[in-house]
Amino acid sequence: MNENTWNSRVSQHSLVVTFVWMVIGLLISAITSIVFISSGFVYYFFTSGFLSILLMVAQIAIVIAFSALLYRASSSTLKGLFILYSFTLGISLTPTFLYYGLGMAYIAFIVTAIYFGSLAIIGFTTKKDLTSLGVICTGALMALILSQLILMIFHVAAFERVICFLGLLIFTGITIWDMKRLNQFLYYNGGMVSDDSISIFMALQLYLDFINIFLYVLRLLGSRRNN
Repeated sequence: MNENTWNSRVSQHSLVVTFVWMVIGLLISAITSIVFISSGFVYYFFTSGFLSILLMVAQIAIVIAFSALLYRASSSTLKGLFILYSFTLGISLTPTFLYYGLGMAYIAFIVTAIYFGSLAIIGFTTKKDLTSLGVICTGALMALILSQLILMIFHVAAFERVICFLGLLIFTGITIWDMKRLNQFLYYNGGMVSDDSISIFMALQLYLDFINIFLYVLRLLGSRRNN
């Protein structure tokens, strides 16, 4: 069977499922943050640094469990993990929305949605092998995370915009690569994992890509406002 024929027959449904669940995750995170801000509970919640660390550990554990269960668990289980992750990340994002304001967050969301949509189209339609791009961007992301940690430890804020631009550049490549991977996962799956499970897995990847691009855009817009 020709790969392009297979993609046109199967991938369209899986693509829709992927983006539907990505949007569901974004809505869960946004609604969670808004509820926490409106209720005032967030001020009580984040008086304890321990709870913030607990949230971060929980999110890492969920991502690890998600990857480990991909070939064994049902798509319903993966959906549950995805919803749980979106909820916990929504709580974690609440201080960011408080700092920048919901108005600025809304503008950053619109910019991100347009930018992300353009990247998704490029990634899904390109015929090029993007494996090397994915490897390079993943390595660059690790270096960026390490650099951010070092800058945080030594309280260096002078490179804020540089970090944001580098982060945007890296997640531009990762987003295009992830869209290409969706096609490849479906085509080379061989029945080992259901298409729905792959769609949920890729929804998580694209959800994380969107959130990271959004945060970098928000930081850039916020830095311009502060200047």
